[in-house]
Amino acid sequence: MKLSLIFLFFLFIASSSQMHCQTAFTDTIRIGKEDAMEAEKLYNEGVALFHESEYTQAMQKFNESISIRNDFDLAFYNRGLTKYRMEDYHSAIEDFNRTLEIAPQKAIAYYSRGRANQKAGNLEKALTDYSLALQNDDKLYLAYYYRGKVNLILEEYEKAIDDFTNVINIRADFAYAYHERGSTRALAGDIQSALADYQQAVLLDPTMYFTYNEIGNLFKQQERYNDAFEYFTTAVRINDSEHYLYSNRAMVLFRLEKYEEALRDFNKAL
Repeated sequence: MKLSLIFLFFLFIASSSQMHCQTAFTDTIRIGKEDAMEAEKLYNEGVALFHESEYTQAMQKFNESISIRNDFDLAFYNRGLTKYRMEDYHSAIEDFNRTLEIAPQKAIAYYSRGRANQKAGNLEKALTDYSLALQNDDKLYLAYYYRGKVNLILEEYEKAIDDFTNVINIRADFAYAYHERGSTRALAGDIQSALADYQQAVLLDPTMYFTYNEIGNLFKQQERYNDAFEYFTTAVRINDSEHYLYSNRAMVLFRLEKYEEALRDFNKAL
């Protein structure tokens, strides 16, 4: 008799320093050993609880599964993901380490350890992990993406641009990669290329108000105040709860000598 084993893993996607979202992928594996059946059953129960955001109970199921099979890499891996969700990054790293001791070519485990290291502030270790993930799977585009974000933090702009470009080469529809490459190019002083990237980002995802804001900022720097006003207004239209958008538009309105409108926006920014 064989049990169906769910292999759960998560790829963590961020659009900006303020926004994070997570996408789940599942695969099905069958293991035929009779003595592994109870470990598999407990593991699958843990996955179901994870999906329900019952993290403490899920971790208990993974613990029980591991107590039966101490070489169960998927149980260690998903327990690490559970700890990540609980923001226990150091313990998550320990579980990813154990996963990689058992399955040293598991690219997603290097990637996830990189995310945990990044969250824990271990940026150099995160860079190493993303690179190891890519050595084992050069199509794991989120490893490029987050390596690019770490390189951006470290002001390694050319490396970051290369990473975001690699993301785009794999996933040309990934709007956030264009946004991040645009931000990196702007910091590197390549304003026209930055604008082109930002424009592509909002073409792919018109809800990215923060990208419209960045375009407005670049136009403001170029003293193209009417253009800046249009982009800040679009950003406000998409998300009218972000006070900084009103402040940015107010400064442009002031430059355009529209003082009453500028005052209204400054008041909304308070």
